[in-house]
This record gives sequence, structure tokens and C-alpha cells, in this order.
Amino acid sequence: MTPYFLLLGLPAFFSLFREKKKTENKASMFSLDVFFLIFLAILSLRSYQVGVDLKNYLYFFNQVQGVGFIDLFSRYLEPGYFVLAKLTQIFTKNFQVLIALISFLTVIPLWKMYRKESENAYLTVILFATVAPFTVYFSGLRQILAVTLGIPAYYYTKKKKLVQFVLTVGLAFVFHQSALLLFILYPLYHIKLNKNTFYFAVPALLTVVFFGKDIFKLLLPLLGERYVQRYSTVTSTGAYTVLILLFIFAIYSYIIPDEKTLDPDTLGLRNILMLCVAIQSFAPVNTIAMRMNYYFLIFIPILIPKIAGAAKPNYKKLSSMSVVVMNLVFTVWFFYNAYRGGDVLNVFPYIPFWR
Repeated sequence: MTPYFLLLGLPAFFSLFREKKKTENKASMFSLDVFFLIFLAILSLRSYQVGVDLKNYLYFFNQVQGVGFIDLFSRYLEPGYFVLAKLTQIFTKNFQVLIALISFLTVIPLWKMYRKESENAYLTVILFATVAPFTVYFSGLRQILAVTLGIPAYYYTKKKKLVQFVLTVGLAFVFHQSALLLFILYPLYHIKLNKNTFYFAVPALLTVVFFGKDIFKLLLPLLGERYVQRYSTVTSTGAYTVLILLFIFAIYSYIIPDEKTLDPDTLGLRNILMLCVAIQSFAPVNTIAMRMNYYFLIFIPILIPKIAGAAKPNYKKLSSMSVVVMNLVFTVWFFYNAYRGGDVLNVFPYIPFWR
């Protein structure tokens, strides 16, 4: 567990140093850089035993050795990973190199986005480690590559570059078919939602929670036959914790800020949060909902610090206190889940490749 203590402990230390020395910008970004430098290292150097799906990816890595490049597109529905594996084999047959390559391809864009957009480094870091798909980076290689392409799609959305946005989502689809859900990002980001919309959304979300099984059965065919076959069983997953947390974030993002001070980007990110709540409303009945949410949860660690920083004058103290509370609570939550959580993706404890 030592790598995980370093992963969060060192950024927390530098974050406290920032508060003490009041050198917010430099120390804050340094704490974020330290986190991602360690994160990149532990991802690149992990054994295939860390991450429940890596053994399958090792099997496919070995399988494509005898398959031609053109045949990869006809043999596999989502050829992106297999093409990447084949390209890696031009230089080496070592699967560890592919693990490191995918680690760089998925971490660097996220690192750059958080460094550019975050207004509170440690809060962004700890929200990523607990709310965003942190553990999926260790296991779901194909989907996390698709999720990463959601980052340039987000920037093309901000700049209203529709053609580039469509091409980026199309590329993400090559890695994981569920990436088609990213198409909703463009219109959703630009929709104008206000408090009245939120009050309307609450009963709609409650309806989804109470009638989720029936609604899910109606919507699942829209994802394609593959997902109907794999996720047709509707059952209780008990995944209410994240749903409640996202709902609290939604309330926080509408009550705390001064609406007049919110820029278009914060408003667009808040719209994404509302989508996360809507998708997560289906998580208690089927695990696929959480998988669909991965594409959008990576933006929550940017939004919440922005909301806290835009607090109404009479909520400034409450906002500052809430940031401290979130930093403490989510840090404890991370290690509680590490020791006592389900760890379904087999991320804990950490095992380096040389063991």
C-alpha cells in the first residue's frame, strides 16, 4: 500500500505547505504534478496481476501476433486496442511496454487538463481518486483509452468545433463502442440550465430511482445487441453511495455559487454533473450505468473547485469549510475502500511488475 500512501500523502503535504506559505499557485500546481507523476509511475510499473482485466489483455496481446493489420479490423468489433498492441509488437513482444505506453497515453492528457482547469489542486486530486474512474485506469485499458479521448472532445465542445468533435468521438468508438455516449456532450454543454431546471430535474431523477428497472429495460436496446446480451439481467447492485454523493454535489453546485459570476465553462460542467446524476440513477439496477458514467465523471474534479471558488459572499466561509471537509472525508474514504472496500477491479494491494 506504500505507493498509494505516497500518491496522496505527498500532494496533501504540498497542499498544506501552500496554505501555510500562501504561495497558492506554484505550490498547488506542484502538488498536482507530484500526484500525477507518482500515478503515472505506479501505472506504468504495475504487474498484470493489478487490474482484474489485465490477464485478458495479455492474452489478446499474444493473440494478435499472428494477425495482419487489415484483419484486425474485420476480426474485432473494437480494433483500437488490438491495433495499438500490434504496433507495439513491431518494437517489442513485452506486454509491460504496452502497459506503460497506455499509461502515458491516458494519464498525460488528464494531467494537462487538470493542471490547466483546476482551481484547487488537492481537491481535484482527491475527487479524481474517489469519484472519478481512478481504479479503471488499472484495469479497463480499452475503455480508459476511449474515456481519455473525451478530453479533446470536451475542448472541441468548448470551442464549438463540431467536425473535430465528431471525429474524436468516432476515434473513441474504435476503442470502445460505449463511447458513442460522448455525442451527448456537445449539446449538453451548451444548454442553458438554471435553478428552475434543477427543481424540475429532482422529481425526474427520483422517478428513475424508483422505476429504474423498467426504464432500464426500455433503454438498453439503444446501446446495441452486444450490450443487451451482456447486461440484460436487471438486479439490485446496492450502488447508492455514489448516486447520493453526486446528488449532493448537484445541490451544492446550485446553492453555493453566485450565478452571476459563473462563466460558460462552469455552467457547461454543471450540466455534465446533472447528466452524471441521471446516469448514476440507473446504477442501483445494473452495473453498466457506472461504466457509462466514466466518460463524464472525469470532469467532476474540475467543477467542484470552481463552484467552491464562486461562492456567494455570505457563503464564503461555508465554502472554505466545505473544501476542508471534502479533502479530509474523501481522503479517509479512499483508504477505507482500499482496506475494507470490495476492490472488484483488484487494484489493492499494489504489485510491481518485477515481483
